[in-house]
Amino acid sequence: MVFEHARKTGTCRRAFRVIGFKKPNSKTLEFLNQKYFESGWYNDLRLAKVALSLGAEINASDGIGATPLMWFSIHGNLDAVKFLVENGVFVNAVSNYGWTALMHACFRGSVEVAEHLILNHAKLESCLDGLTLMTLAYHSNNRNMIELLKLHGL
Repeated sequence: MVFEHARKTGTCRRAFRVIGFKKPNSKTLEFLNQKYFESGWYNDLRLAKVALSLGAEINASDGIGATPLMWFSIHGNLDAVKFLVENGVFVNAVSNYGWTALMHACFRGSVEVAEHLILNHAKLESCLDGLTLMTLAYHSNNRNMIELLKLHGL
């Protein structure tokens, strides 16, 4: 309830006061990381900001190694991707299935997200079972994505 209020209002003051912790313990950290992960799944930047401000780990992942950055890339949420990158997220995290945030952006045709990730040192050599970034871009049928990748030497 407190967490939902903080997410909806964009303020963490009440959450801090009610929860009353300065540094999260392992159980609280697990909860915050879960909420942070859900922020990507539900494409909710405000939830991500609240979870991170309360102590969630910015590079937290779920059971399959997916990160909120990957989910925000899937949704094409440039603002969320920018926020996470500005706050030090590892842009080259790889899920247990071999996917990176850049691969998701290429596959979904999110040109702005892909460009931001590339400009922030996302690996262009990403490959999954023979599927290159260019293959994923062709699959998205997005000429702008293909041109972006060509521009960066692929």
